[in-house]
Amino acid sequence: MEDTNQQTQLNQQTSATPVGAQVENEGGLDFQTIVNIFLGKWYVFVICVCISLAIAGVYIWRAPRTFVQQASVLVKDPKAGSTGSMGAAFVDIAGFSGLTTSNVQNELFIITSRSVMRGVVKRLNLQYSYFEPRFMRQDELYTSSPIYVEPVDHEQSILGSVFEARLTAGDSTKFTYYTKDTTFVCPFDKVVDLPGIGLATVKVRPRTFEQYVTERSSKVIVTAANLEAATSKFLSGLGADLAQKESAMIKLSYTSSSPRKAADILNMVVDEYNRLTVESKNEVLESSLNFIGQRIEIVGAELNEVDERLEEMKSKDHTINPLTEASGYLVQTRSQEVQLADLEVQLRLIKDLRAMLDTAKQTMLPLNVGINSQVLNSQIQKYDEGLIRLKQLKTYSSEKSPVVLDQAAVLDVLLANIKTTAADVQSSISLQIDNVKRLSDMNMSRVSNASSKERALTSITREQVVKSELYNYLLQKTEENAINDYAANISLYPNPTTGIITCDLREAGNISMVNVYDVYGRLLQTLQTNGDILT
Repeated sequence: MEDTNQQTQLNQQTSATPVGAQVENEGGLDFQTIVNIFLGKWYVFVICVCISLAIAGVYIWRAPRTFVQQASVLVKDPKAGSTGSMGAAFVDIAGFSGLTTSNVQNELFIITSRSVMRGVVKRLNLQYSYFEPRFMRQDELYTSSPIYVEPVDHEQSILGSVFEARLTAGDSTKFTYYTKDTTFVCPFDKVVDLPGIGLATVKVRPRTFEQYVTERSSKVIVTAANLEAATSKFLSGLGADLAQKESAMIKLSYTSSSPRKAADILNMVVDEYNRLTVESKNEVLESSLNFIGQRIEIVGAELNEVDERLEEMKSKDHTINPLTEASGYLVQTRSQEVQLADLEVQLRLIKDLRAMLDTAKQTMLPLNVGINSQVLNSQIQKYDEGLIRLKQLKTYSSEKSPVVLDQAAVLDVLLANIKTTAADVQSSISLQIDNVKRLSDMNMSRVSNASSKERALTSITREQVVKSELYNYLLQKTEENAINDYAANISLYPNPTTGIITCDLREAGNISMVNVYDVYGRLLQTLQTNGDILT
């Protein structure tokens, strides 16, 4: 009986044991114990959090602020459709007029090329940067620097340098040039030989000098980089991509620590690309003007010779009107004479062009010189555009690059096609001239009373008419190309506009008046200018 009671008590004690106690024995530590361990070392965790916050704060303080500026540019694509002459004229002088390619990806590659950014660095003088030293960081002074460096020769090659300019309040005549290795006093506004830079002048901005020295700092850190290093640096901040997959809109962006600097660089990238494009277009215009100018000199001399021969024959035979007896012939054959004169003008031009093609090798061919052959003019235009593309590719690729070699091969094929087409055009014109002459001779044979001398005078007169028309025709083409030359050097921006546009006439020569018309040809405004910028 006692044994039974003891077993019952043992079973009651065993069943009264909590389940959690068994888990505690098996797991070793419970949650309360872990919390107690952490609370016992609380100061370690507080120190770690403080150190992490301090590191994050230092990083945020030292890291330069970055701003992103964006711009969108519409690429002109001939495949998208053609415009009328007036619309084409306005597009041609508007912003980004040089983007005349069917391959927008190529233009995207060119606008981000080193040649474009190199021009931006030169024009904005980005080889030199200025910073205000602050606690554990440097703030860039893009437009607010009290001093700036101006090299004697902007084309000179510099090695690169970083120095500290120590300024003195109230003294704008000199500063202290300081580096770890060199210290000397340098005057303002005088040419000095700066280490790593060369001959240059350090100048003062009077409006910001005293305010900067008294309110901000007495030190300015100046960094100078060579042209290629600066080009690489600023090119890394430029982004360009298509606005949409099949769009002709290029979206440009630039990241910089200064929003003003980013905006200036974006604007200058567009302007520099336009400038390079205008230079390429001017090469074509210059080639055309030179070609026409040479023809004018030759035809002018020949016309003078014909005039002298005619006057000599008139004075010798006392002939006042050499066509008196042949007046009926002239009435009947007037249409043939006009046609013949035009054909002979065409023949002369095509012969001169073929003579030029024989020696042409990757040189701009004259366009819009008056040859009435759409096929030939189209081939010449494609050749000039391809040659401009080849020159652009060579600026950022080697001459042995597959892209350059392929483009050169395409140009060779185009030139061969142009020569073949020019020969065909000349043969066609010659056949037309023979046909017109045959008809003219048939009518001329009907004039039985015309003497041989009168026939000779008629021939000379006809030659005079031909050369006069050719001379006047070439003068007209000279004026057209001169107008195109002016238009190529005029910049209108922004394009498209919201109502206010800027007209830059600084590269267009002597322009004293600008007329503004709407799309219907109505005069809206007349502005007087001295060849500067109008808004």
